[in-house]
Amino acid sequence: MGAWFVRAAAGAVAVLAVAGPAAGERPVVIGAGGVTGLYFPVAGAIADAVEAHRPEGPAVAVESTGGSMENLVRLRLGELDFALARSDLLQDAAAGSGAFTGSEPFEAARAVFALHPEPLTVIARADAGIAGIGDLAGARVNLGPPDTATRRLSERVL
Repeated sequence: MGAWFVRAAAGAVAVLAVAGPAAGERPVVIGAGGVTGLYFPVAGAIADAVEAHRPEGPAVAVESTGGSMENLVRLRLGELDFALARSDLLQDAAAGSGAFTGSEPFEAARAVFALHPEPLTVIARADAGIAGIGDLAGARVNLGPPDTATRRLSERVL
């Protein structure tokens, strides 16, 4: 992970930690996704950086979660102080649309920093006659396993 990212993340989270619990109280809790995914080690690096730069502040705890959806729900409920989430799901939560249709808009949600872009790659055989997304209509398409970020992103694009 680049030093620029750790510095940016530490600065962003340190602002949260200043307004968080006082030293000796409960830690600031980051919802981080599953331990085998990308978000968990990133949240650990953020926690380490914040604690190194703000040793007098509260401890920062990283909690394994079910990922972006759970993180956003629990952030709204006040069970998490900070959460890693895909930006499209944050937008849905903020608007009460898409994956959060039927929920009140989470207008208090704020993006603090962006971690990385999440590209979607579409691959087709050369002889399939598919030159663009529009050509997928009527074709058999594998969108990935159910309830995965790849599948949700694929469904959103299509």
